[in-house]
Amino acid sequence: MSNEIKRNSPYNVSFKERRAALAAVQDVNEEHGYADAPSAGAPPVPSAPPLAAAVPYRGPFRTGRTAQLNLKASPDTVRRFSAICAKYHWPSGLTMEHAVTALEEKLARLDLPKGRDREI
Repeated sequence: MSNEIKRNSPYNVSFKERRAALAAVQDVNEEHGYADAPSAGAPPVPSAPPLAAAVPYRGPFRTGRTAQLNLKASPDTVRRFSAICAKYHWPSGLTMEHAVTALEEKLARLDLPKGRDREI
């Protein structure tokens, strides 16, 4: 294959031909009301509505938590967990640490048989 531009290539157009084609497109745009810059008689463009106040950025939580935990839970449990995170403004890792600590303390006070799906 040669690196030469073919005669019928759209890139084989002189600068003057490109300028003439762009001028023709610009004329059609202006004729149909699509001018680049608004003309003096054009109505002003309305400004965007003011933005709502942003939530203050607290930055990333640098906690040293590097392990990932994936769980399956009922939608109600996920909703309750997320509600605790939101109420106390805790990231989910911190909320999980508090939950595990609370469960360990509760289990230490109780003498329960070990086994799956036992009610506490």
